[in-house]
Amino acid sequence: MKLFTKIFPVVIFGLMSISCQEHSYFAFDRTTQVKSFPIVYKLGSPDTLEIGAVGIQGIEVFKDFIMVSSFDSAGCLSVYTKDGKPVSNPFLKIGRGPGEVMFRPFMSWFSFRENSAGEMLAGLFDFKGNYMEYNINQSMESGAASWKCLADSLPVSYGARYFNAGDGTLICRKKNNEDSGYERFLTDCSGKVLCPPAMTYLNSFSAAESNLLSTLILVNTDRKIVAELGSRLSVIHLYSLSEDFMSTVMTGKRPEDLQEIGTLSPEDMPKAYYEAKGYDDFFAALYLGTTVGDLNEGRVPEPQLQIFVWDGTPVASVPLPVGTMYFDIDIYEDRLYIVDGMTEKLLSYDVSGILSAVNGRK
Repeated sequence: MKLFTKIFPVVIFGLMSISCQEHSYFAFDRTTQVKSFPIVYKLGSPDTLEIGAVGIQGIEVFKDFIMVSSFDSAGCLSVYTKDGKPVSNPFLKIGRGPGEVMFRPFMSWFSFRENSAGEMLAGLFDFKGNYMEYNINQSMESGAASWKCLADSLPVSYGARYFNAGDGTLICRKKNNEDSGYERFLTDCSGKVLCPPAMTYLNSFSAAESNLLSTLILVNTDRKIVAELGSRLSVIHLYSLSEDFMSTVMTGKRPEDLQEIGTLSPEDMPKAYYEAKGYDDFFAALYLGTTVGDLNEGRVPEPQLQIFVWDGTPVASVPLPVGTMYFDIDIYEDRLYIVDGMTEKLLSYDVSGILSAVNGRK
């Protein structure tokens, strides 16, 4: 039986004055420290789906289906019903041919949207200079990837990746020339480049270990809001693509000084957010709160799902009972799906209480 508990005091907010010149902290000037979450949601007993996929690298729930990125020589994407039954042959091959991608993709590399016909479209940079959009419904029907190229001749240098920002615009994120941090900017399909003030500010940070500044990127194309979640550092940057809003949420026990953490050994480096998912009214992030060494050894003592609305207001924390790297939330049936890291089974939980809390705060 699930437990839905409100914790008081709910959250401690603190605005900290952080020098733009010192750049000791990877944060915007407007910064909030989250000490606790308003709600801690304890999951009940799960339903278990044994889909038989191997080497899972993410899941995506849409309508009546669950799409899985996994290892299969026939194709790296497979679609199942919510009962775990396959509904198509695997599709999307790895290779250099048309419509193929260079590397087996993590689901977090895709940008999903629904077209006017109600079909699921999945945007993905193929690491060959092309931004592709795959029609998942048509691919399910044919058993082969159905695609079109939205942009070609995109730069691939310095590990460039691209994410859909809406209105024919892509966000590019790549390492800088000095390998001391990351650059991000907007580009359209014609190659025109724009760097909003928030991106310029984040681009100014550098560190002895560039991966300290690595982030996961979510984009709410309707709200024109970007969320960047620290892979190593416990920070969430939120900024607008159309207005001057920019803010950082710090979720660690204390602010993390870049110079101090830069002196740690590779194994002792922190590991904060591993995966994140964006929804219309909120986003959810898988927080590990461990070290790189422990993660490599399979030790993640207290993974949790953290829920925020798009202005950065924290809503809930969900302690997870098993080790996992991948999840998704079915907002229509109020279910949380996670991949059991040991067995690769899908576990499904009722989370109607969380979504009710989100609806009260959006």
